[in-house]
Amino acid sequence: MAAPLELTLGQLSALANRKAAEIERLSFRPPLEDSKLLIIGAVRQGFQQGMSPDGIPWAPLKFQRPYAGTSNKPLLNFGFLQASIVGAGRGHVEKLTDFELIMGTNLESAGLHQFGGTITPRRAKALTIPLTKEAARAGGARRFGRPLFVLQGNEGETAFLAEKVTKGKQQKLIRHYLLTKRVTVPARPFLGFGQQLVKEIDSTFTEYVEKQLGF
Repeated sequence: MAAPLELTLGQLSALANRKAAEIERLSFRPPLEDSKLLIIGAVRQGFQQGMSPDGIPWAPLKFQRPYAGTSNKPLLNFGFLQASIVGAGRGHVEKLTDFELIMGTNLESAGLHQFGGTITPRRAKALTIPLTKEAARAGGARRFGRPLFVLQGNEGETAFLAEKVTKGKQQKLIRHYLLTKRVTVPARPFLGFGQQLVKEIDSTFTEYVEKQLGF
Protein backbone atom coordinates (compact mmCIF):
# COMPACT_ATOMS: atom_id res chain seq x y z
CA MET A 1 0.00 0.00 0.00
CA ALA A 2 1.43 3.35 -1.08
CA ALA A 3 2.17 5.87 1.61
CA PRO A 4 -0.26 8.83 1.71
CA LEU A 5 0.93 12.01 0.04
CA GLU A 6 1.39 14.84 2.50
CA LEU A 7 1.62 18.45 1.27
CA THR A 8 1.80 21.75 3.03
CA LEU A 9 -0.54 24.53 1.90
CA GLY A 10 2.38 26.18 0.13
CA GLN A 11 3.28 22.97 -1.70
CA LEU A 12 -0.37 22.38 -2.63
CA SER A 13 -0.62 25.91 -4.01
CA ALA A 14 2.56 25.43 -6.04
CA LEU A 15 1.28 22.11 -7.40
CA ALA A 16 -2.04 23.68 -8.38
CA ASN A 17 -0.30 26.55 -10.15
CA ARG A 18 1.98 24.14 -12.00
CA LYS A 19 -0.93 22.00 -13.15
CA ALA A 20 -2.87 25.11 -14.22
CA ALA A 21 0.11 26.20 -16.31
CA GLU A 22 0.25 22.73 -17.89
CA ILE A 23 -3.44 22.94 -18.76
CA GLU A 24 -2.90 26.31 -20.47
CA ARG A 25 -0.25 24.73 -22.70
CA LEU A 26 -2.40 21.75 -23.65
CA SER A 27 -3.80 21.29 -27.13
CA PHE A 28 -7.39 20.08 -26.93
CA ARG A 29 -7.48 18.90 -30.53
CA PRO A 30 -7.50 15.17 -29.61
CA PRO A 31 -10.61 15.32 -27.39
CA LEU A 32 -12.24 17.73 -29.83
CA GLU A 33 -11.68 15.22 -32.64
CA ASP A 34 -13.21 12.51 -30.47
CA SER A 35 -16.11 14.83 -29.66
CA LYS A 36 -16.65 15.40 -33.37
CA LEU A 37 -17.13 11.66 -33.85
CA LEU A 38 -19.53 11.54 -30.91
CA ILE A 39 -21.57 14.40 -32.39
CA ILE A 40 -21.67 12.72 -35.80
CA GLY A 41 -22.89 9.50 -34.21
CA ALA A 42 -25.57 11.33 -32.23
CA VAL A 43 -26.80 13.22 -35.31
CA ARG A 44 -26.99 10.03 -37.38
CA GLN A 45 -28.89 8.29 -34.63
CA GLY A 46 -31.31 11.18 -34.39
CA PHE A 47 -32.04 11.12 -38.12
CA GLN A 48 -32.48 7.35 -38.22
CA GLN A 49 -34.71 7.23 -35.15
CA GLY A 50 -36.55 10.44 -36.02
CA MET A 51 -35.98 12.27 -32.76
CA SER A 52 -34.41 15.41 -31.33
CA PRO A 53 -31.12 15.42 -29.36
CA ASP A 54 -33.27 15.33 -26.20
CA GLY A 55 -35.03 12.16 -27.36
CA ILE A 56 -38.31 13.79 -28.37
CA PRO A 57 -39.83 12.13 -31.47
CA TRP A 58 -40.21 14.34 -34.55
CA ALA A 59 -43.67 15.07 -35.88
CA PRO A 60 -44.56 12.61 -38.69
CA LEU A 61 -44.88 13.74 -42.29
CA LYS A 62 -48.20 15.32 -43.12
CA PHE A 63 -47.87 14.39 -46.79
CA GLN A 64 -46.39 11.07 -47.83
CA ARG A 65 -43.62 11.31 -50.41
CA PRO A 66 -44.47 10.08 -53.90
CA TYR A 67 -40.86 9.40 -54.88
CA ALA A 68 -39.86 5.86 -55.65
CA GLY A 69 -37.22 4.37 -53.41
CA THR A 70 -37.06 7.23 -50.88
CA SER A 71 -37.76 7.15 -47.18
CA ASN A 72 -40.95 8.45 -45.61
CA LYS A 73 -39.04 9.30 -42.43
CA PRO A 74 -38.97 13.04 -41.67
CA LEU A 75 -35.84 14.85 -42.94
CA LEU A 76 -34.66 11.75 -44.78
CA ASN A 77 -35.92 12.47 -48.27
CA PHE A 78 -32.65 12.16 -50.21
CA GLY A 79 -30.41 12.53 -47.15
CA PHE A 80 -28.91 15.89 -48.17
CA LEU A 81 -29.49 17.55 -44.78
CA GLN A 82 -27.95 14.70 -42.81
CA ALA A 83 -24.98 14.52 -45.22
CA SER A 84 -24.37 18.24 -44.86
CA ILE A 85 -23.71 17.71 -41.13
CA VAL A 86 -22.04 14.32 -40.77
CA GLY A 87 -20.02 14.34 -43.98
CA ALA A 88 -18.63 16.54 -46.66
CA GLY A 89 -22.00 17.11 -48.31
CA ARG A 90 -23.08 20.44 -49.74
CA GLY A 91 -23.57 22.97 -46.96
CA HIS A 92 -21.22 21.28 -44.49
CA VAL A 93 -19.71 23.64 -41.91
CA GLU A 94 -16.70 22.58 -39.87
CA LYS A 95 -13.83 24.26 -38.05
CA LEU A 96 -11.41 22.37 -35.81
CA THR A 97 -8.49 23.96 -33.98
CA ASP A 98 -6.56 23.21 -30.80
CA PHE A 99 -9.27 24.91 -28.76
CA GLU A 100 -12.45 25.05 -30.85
CA LEU A 101 -14.84 22.79 -32.74
CA ILE A 102 -17.61 24.20 -34.93
CA MET A 103 -19.97 21.83 -36.76
CA GLY A 104 -23.20 22.37 -38.58
CA THR A 105 -24.84 23.12 -41.90
CA ASN A 106 -25.64 26.23 -43.88
CA LEU A 107 -28.25 24.67 -46.16
CA GLU A 108 -31.05 27.14 -46.73
CA SER A 109 -33.70 24.76 -45.40
CA ALA A 110 -31.79 23.79 -42.24
CA GLY A 111 -33.12 26.55 -40.01
CA LEU A 112 -36.71 25.90 -41.09
CA HIS A 113 -36.47 22.25 -40.05
CA GLN A 114 -34.55 22.95 -36.84
CA PHE A 115 -36.91 25.65 -35.54
CA GLY A 116 -40.07 25.19 -37.62
CA GLY A 117 -41.91 27.85 -39.59
CA THR A 118 -44.56 28.62 -42.19
CA ILE A 119 -44.03 28.57 -45.96
CA THR A 120 -46.19 30.82 -48.16
CA PRO A 121 -45.99 31.37 -51.92
CA ARG A 122 -43.87 34.28 -53.14
CA ARG A 123 -45.06 34.78 -56.71
CA ALA A 124 -48.02 32.42 -56.97
CA LYS A 125 -51.45 32.18 -55.41
CA ALA A 126 -50.79 28.76 -53.86
CA LEU A 127 -48.11 26.24 -53.08
CA THR A 128 -48.14 23.04 -55.12
CA ILE A 129 -47.30 19.82 -53.30
CA PRO A 130 -46.64 16.84 -55.62
CA LEU A 131 -48.83 13.82 -54.97
CA THR A 132 -47.65 11.54 -57.77
CA LYS A 133 -44.21 10.38 -58.90
CA GLU A 134 -44.71 12.10 -62.25
CA ALA A 135 -45.53 15.40 -60.55
CA ALA A 136 -42.44 15.10 -58.36
CA ARG A 137 -40.20 14.40 -61.35
CA ALA A 138 -41.57 17.41 -63.23
CA GLY A 139 -40.07 19.79 -60.68
CA GLY A 140 -43.15 22.01 -60.58
CA ALA A 141 -46.69 22.30 -61.90
CA ARG A 142 -45.68 24.76 -64.66
CA ARG A 143 -43.24 22.18 -66.03
CA PHE A 144 -45.62 19.24 -65.84
CA GLY A 145 -45.91 18.95 -69.62
CA ARG A 146 -49.64 18.25 -69.96
CA PRO A 147 -52.71 20.39 -69.23
CA LEU A 148 -54.01 20.29 -65.67
CA PHE A 149 -57.19 21.77 -64.24
CA VAL A 150 -58.14 22.96 -60.78
CA LEU A 151 -60.29 20.49 -58.88
CA GLN A 152 -61.98 21.82 -55.77
CA GLY A 153 -61.84 19.42 -52.85
CA ASN A 154 -64.33 18.75 -50.10
CA GLU A 155 -62.36 20.41 -47.30
CA GLY A 156 -63.00 24.13 -47.62
CA GLU A 157 -60.00 25.74 -49.30
CA THR A 158 -58.34 22.46 -50.31
CA ALA A 159 -57.93 22.11 -54.07
CA PHE A 160 -55.91 20.03 -56.48
CA LEU A 161 -54.32 20.24 -59.89
CA ALA A 162 -55.73 17.21 -61.65
CA GLU A 163 -55.71 15.46 -64.99
CA LYS A 164 -58.37 13.40 -66.78
CA VAL A 165 -56.93 10.30 -68.40
CA THR A 166 -59.07 8.33 -70.84
CA LYS A 167 -58.36 4.67 -71.53
CA GLY A 168 -60.89 3.17 -73.92
CA LYS A 169 -64.30 3.88 -72.49
CA GLN A 170 -62.98 4.54 -69.01
CA GLN A 171 -61.99 7.94 -67.69
CA LYS A 172 -59.69 8.27 -64.70
CA LEU A 173 -59.10 11.35 -62.58
CA ILE A 174 -55.56 11.76 -61.25
CA ARG A 175 -54.73 14.36 -58.59
CA HIS A 176 -51.13 15.35 -59.30
CA TYR A 177 -50.73 18.36 -56.96
CA LEU A 178 -52.29 19.59 -53.77
CA LEU A 179 -52.86 23.34 -53.73
CA THR A 180 -52.54 25.13 -50.41
CA LYS A 181 -52.03 28.74 -49.32
CA ARG A 182 -49.48 27.84 -46.66
CA VAL A 183 -47.60 24.93 -45.15
CA THR A 184 -46.59 24.95 -41.49
CA VAL A 185 -43.41 22.96 -40.92
CA PRO A 186 -43.09 21.70 -37.34
CA ALA A 187 -39.77 22.08 -35.54
CA ARG A 188 -37.69 18.92 -35.83
CA PRO A 189 -34.44 19.72 -33.97
CA PHE A 190 -31.54 17.70 -35.38
CA LEU A 191 -28.63 19.61 -33.81
CA GLY A 192 -28.05 20.03 -30.10
CA PHE A 193 -26.56 18.44 -27.02
CA GLY A 194 -28.65 15.76 -25.37
CA GLN A 195 -27.82 14.53 -21.88
CA GLN A 196 -26.06 11.39 -23.12
CA LEU A 197 -23.92 13.31 -25.61
CA VAL A 198 -22.92 15.85 -22.94
CA LYS A 199 -21.97 13.02 -20.60
CA GLU A 200 -19.81 11.33 -23.25
CA ILE A 201 -18.05 14.56 -24.23
CA ASP A 202 -17.44 15.46 -20.59
CA SER A 203 -15.91 12.03 -20.00
CA THR A 204 -13.71 12.41 -23.10
CA PHE A 205 -12.25 15.71 -21.89
CA THR A 206 -11.85 14.53 -18.30
CA GLU A 207 -9.92 11.42 -19.31
CA TYR A 208 -7.71 13.42 -21.67
CA VAL A 209 -6.80 16.07 -19.09
CA GLU A 210 -6.15 13.50 -16.37
CA LYS A 211 -3.87 11.53 -18.67
CA GLN A 212 -1.94 14.61 -19.80
CA LEU A 213 -1.45 15.85 -16.22
CA GLY A 214 -0.50 12.42 -14.89
CA PHE A 215 -3.42 12.01 -12.51
